[in-house]
Amino acid sequence: MDKSKLEWPILKKLMGEFGRKIHSQLLTECDYTNKIGQHPEGVALYNSSKKLCFVLLPKNASTTIMFAALFYPEVAEWKLCNFLKDSDLEIDKFIVILRDPVQRYISATNMFLTSSKPMLPTRIQKNKIYSDDCHFRAQHEFIQSVPKDKIDFFYFGDSVIEHIKNYYGLNFSIVPQHNKGTKLVTAVDETLIKTLYADDYELINSVNFVNMP
Repeated sequence: MDKSKLEWPILKKLMGEFGRKIHSQLLTECDYTNKIGQHPEGVALYNSSKKLCFVLLPKNASTTIMFAALFYPEVAEWKLCNFLKDSDLEIDKFIVILRDPVQRYISATNMFLTSSKPMLPTRIQKNKIYSDDCHFRAQHEFIQSVPKDKIDFFYFGDSVIEHIKNYYGLNFSIVPQHNKGTKLVTAVDETLIKTLYADDYELINSVNFVNMP
């Protein structure tokens, strides 16, 4: 069944069922001993034939990736894993998407303002952000246990999944995004965000991106 050609009401129902299934898998199959916010450290998608591990960072296209890799293809070549706990994984490369912290912050804020998802406690104090919510945690926290010399970095953008698909020759189904909500917030104090996420900016400026000149 080619899900990408289904009428939206049917597709929406199937996507909801898939989302609940994935959430259940995350709860039962991924070790929650170490968490970053409510996100299990080490959670990723693994492709055994390509020996690739796609590290899932909240608000960095992680939902789109899971649908492209697991929901739409007739035969899924990926599985959920925890690369810190699953000792049988043969990994040649880790795939990591990094995003401009300003845009990531705006996206996370809009998600909570326009959906029924509850935001966990988050506060800004003395130019530092403290959050129990993974969507506001710094990106570098999610890859601190990944060998940097084994990471292929990609910079977030509208075509980043297409770039990744083509670069590795992956069985990804690229479809229109249905998770884009209303944008109530379009700007923030960029100077403050750049202070709060200074380590992320340092990381972004220090790496080479596969999809950037």
